[in-house]
Amino acid sequence: MRQFISLTLLGLVTVIFGCSSSSDEITELRAELDATKAELTQLKESSDNGSSTNLDAVLSSGFPETFGSGTWEVGIDIEAGTYVSRRDTNVSFNNPFCSWERLSGLGGTISETITAGLTDGNAIVEIQPSDIGFTSIGCETWIKR
Repeated sequence: MRQFISLTLLGLVTVIFGCSSSSDEITELRAELDATKAELTQLKESSDNGSSTNLDAVLSSGFPETFGSGTWEVGIDIEAGTYVSRRDTNVSFNNPFCSWERLSGLGGTISETITAGLTDGNAIVEIQPSDIGFTSIGCETWIKR
């Protein structure tokens, strides 16, 4: 079961980054994500009822160790923890800055920003389990420490 959920989540991330912006593909991806969330909810309910399923073990095996620019939901797309984004300052980038935000919500409002950073070099961010989301623009790959 863990492998199925891990592969499903990995497949969704891969498809999201590799797909065009067609509305049919987005609708299909949302349906797959909803199905995966329903399975995780069932696993949580069974573990709350004393089942031998360990939800934490299932979830910890399904999170990527790296991710790129974009907006990510903590506990769904990425795991809380310390992440590093390293930039080679000798390379010319279209965007010379890395901008990131820890979020208390996913509504896109400034009031949902817990903390933010802007750098032209390396960035280290501690994403808390209580954070709802994390977003970054112009940063290199984020790598979990």
